[in-house]
Amino acid sequence: MKKITELPVIVKIAGLKKLLRIMKLTCFLIFISVVSVFASKTYSQTKTLSLNMDNTTVKEVLSKIEDQSEFYFMFSSKVVDVNREVSVKADEQKIEKVLNSLFEGTNVDYTIKDRIIVLTTPEVLNNTSLAEFQQKSVTGTVTDDTGLPLPGVTIVIKGTRNGTVTDLNGNYSISNVPENTTLVFSFVGMLTQEVIVGNQSSI
Repeated sequence: MKKITELPVIVKIAGLKKLLRIMKLTCFLIFISVVSVFASKTYSQTKTLSLNMDNTTVKEVLSKIEDQSEFYFMFSSKVVDVNREVSVKADEQKIEKVLNSLFEGTNVDYTIKDRIIVLTTPEVLNNTSLAEFQQKSVTGTVTDDTGLPLPGVTIVIKGTRNGTVTDLNGNYSISNVPENTTLVFSFVGMLTQEVIVGNQSSI
């Protein structure tokens, strides 16, 4: 009886080379992204500035910082007094130390995000927090006139695209609902209904 020798089977997968090429490219892009993020985070920690400006405006100082670096500022002139005259002297100092000196004695605060520096005040931050606090979540159950739950009902905050759909039991939950707004309930074959939220958290 002859022995049967099994020959190795070489399976050719269609598009294998293309797949490997895509995987290599993906790994390369991920590596570049990680390096870019690391570079952005360390830039503000390593970059130093030298300034020697007398009796000049805050706006001119900010402009000079932008010229010397890759930082750029975001602010509102209604919030930050950029026409205030200052004198700034800095010799190879980091951005935090320069800004602390520039806004010493004022209520201006700053946030450094990568290479963007946002100037603001506590009043603006408090107003933003208040607006976010006033937004709430609304929950409830939608039923027909016999009391049976209605699945698939669309609930939308009027004038926006923020909405949700009821589940199999007619329940829903919608977040980021501002006060004094209206919820619009719609369902195929039934009349659309609008309900004013007011101070309700369950409708």
